[in-house]
Amino acid sequence: MREAATLLAALAVVLSPGAALVAAVGVRRPVWFAGLAPAASVGVATLVGMACALLGVRYGIVPLAVATALLLVVAVVVHRRRPRPRPRLRGAAVLAGPLVALAGIALGLRTWLSGLAGDLSTPPQEHDTIVHSELVAYIARTGRGAVWQLLPVDLLDGAPVSFYPSGMHLLSATTGDLTGGPVRGLNGVTVVLLVLGLALSVAALAATAARRARLGVPATLMAAGVAVLVAVGMQAPTITLAAQGGILPNAASLALAPGFVAALLTLRRGDRLAALPVAVAAVGLVALHPSAVMTVGVTLVAWWIGDLATRGGLARLRGQVVPLALVGGLTVLLGAPLLAQLVGQTATRTAAFAPDVSATTLPSALRHTLALPLTGYLPQYQDRVQFAVVVLAAVAAVVLLATRRALGLLTALAAWAAVSVAMLVSPGSGPEALVTGFFYNSFVRVRTHVHLLVPTLVGVGLLVLASLVAARLRRLGPVRRGPLPAPAVAAVLVLLGATAYAVGPSRGYADVNAHYLASRYGHPDIDRVGADDRAAFDFLNGRVGPGERVMNSANDGSTYLYVDKGIPVVNTVAMGFERAPYTYRLLQRFNQYPNDREIRRLVLELHITWVYVDAAPPAIWASGSPGNWAGTGVFTTAPGLTALAGLPGLTEEFRSGQVRVYRLDRATVEHLDG
Repeated sequence: MREAATLLAALAVVLSPGAALVAAVGVRRPVWFAGLAPAASVGVATLVGMACALLGVRYGIVPLAVATALLLVVAVVVHRRRPRPRPRLRGAAVLAGPLVALAGIALGLRTWLSGLAGDLSTPPQEHDTIVHSELVAYIARTGRGAVWQLLPVDLLDGAPVSFYPSGMHLLSATTGDLTGGPVRGLNGVTVVLLVLGLALSVAALAATAARRARLGVPATLMAAGVAVLVAVGMQAPTITLAAQGGILPNAASLALAPGFVAALLTLRRGDRLAALPVAVAAVGLVALHPSAVMTVGVTLVAWWIGDLATRGGLARLRGQVVPLALVGGLTVLLGAPLLAQLVGQTATRTAAFAPDVSATTLPSALRHTLALPLTGYLPQYQDRVQFAVVVLAAVAAVVLLATRRALGLLTALAAWAAVSVAMLVSPGSGPEALVTGFFYNSFVRVRTHVHLLVPTLVGVGLLVLASLVAARLRRLGPVRRGPLPAPAVAAVLVLLGATAYAVGPSRGYADVNAHYLASRYGHPDIDRVGADDRAAFDFLNGRVGPGERVMNSANDGSTYLYVDKGIPVVNTVAMGFERAPYTYRLLQRFNQYPNDREIRRLVLELHITWVYVDAAPPAIWASGSPGNWAGTGVFTTAPGLTALAGLPGLTEEFRSGQVRVYRLDRATVEHLDG
């Protein structure tokens, strides 16, 4: 019951603000509610966080609920003043698509809950989730939610600030307030965004592409349902990024991008006020992860190119120029503080990362892009091809090409496939680097765009095929005189195929995905925070005085001292902050304080009275450390936290497994200066 309550709370936080905003401007398009609501909720939370900072009030559930309630009031007033007849969808055929989509969502929830061992309070063990958990806890504990307040280097002073996209963390902190803590809030929002958010987003894009493919309403709903079923079984982007680094915000921005693209593609010439929720959703996507700009930009432009080759494509694009310009202007206006932080601190940082792949041959690049192979840290699954999806996608692509339908979808998919292949052939050096630089030159992130569009391809292509087959059957023999119309025949075909896929390939994919998630959540094969850490937290709770800090390395479980107990630690990111050199200098040379005056000064200024050491933390790659202080190899224990025994003023007070806690006597440190 508690897990269901957490998911319901997360669902309300993720959907309500955005849906209320869409309704408040009088929009009645189902594609917009599905495609925009989650991203717009992030945007609303981002704007509320900034407003709270300007007004001097705490960000949290109350201000977000007030903003949502006000939007709902406006929505009710608008609805009463402009009532419209509800569309009447008749026939059992319209139920097939939603039923398939619900089956897909249920399968996705099962995958995630299995990976978390059925407990949403399970701490994530991956590298990036160190920051995610801390940031959610910081927002919840301090009420600071403005973009210029996040991420603080120092958890006590809240300064200096190193910009970190915090849209997901704002929703997680709010959910945690309702459900019992930062970790539960983060996990609840993660599951909702990466399952239901992905499902709604993919459904919106599939519905948009299906209408462009001249499919009727029942077939459009079925295309959306099939796309959802395929999407929740794909490893990328959600499972891949969650289990390979804990890159949750980027996974969320990718998951919601198709729905946002669908909204842009369905903008109409007269959309003026309706541009507002699209702009707020744009702010939300950037607040989730700035790379969303490139994700949406490449997809949209490539889609337009294909759309121009279809009947009415040029007229549609001309009609969208004014509303698109309005969306762009509103996005810049509403998101100015966010964009200022983004340009000021991250404009060149991501592109500076070295590619995570080596150059390969063209055939190999094509295989690693088009065969949709699995990747990750479980060798038994490495490079396994998602064969059923590949076959369905190939059939769907042939159908759409042969019928010249949904060409925009094909060109968008082809564009991302070209970027992925080019990156493998010339990583970081070809023209595609202009795109891949937005994604840290990480092939793991870039390749996910192909995976992201494949479900829509499968859904639309197969429904075009099913509709053609159904129409053909209606013209043959006994079927022609039967009671079933063509949409019903197509629905039967889709339900049979979806059932076979769900109990066959999709279930197998789900089991593999659950195994990947379990390796970082429910049954982790790395131990960043465990029972020994919890024992150390209990020991330190009540012993760390006001204004005191705990020296630590953020590569172990010590950061959860702040998440669970509110005890401030010196280091909140594994390699230290570039804008705060003292963080990595202490990681390098803390154990040299007896002979290093600068280190002693830092110890005294920061009021470090305790030292937390895990002698066996997980290994991570050191590349990207500030000033390259940690080199380019593997990083485990910080060198400054080794060989501590016998240092003056430092006494071991607690030990459990590999975790040790030392007490540092400040008077002794002061005496070393004479």
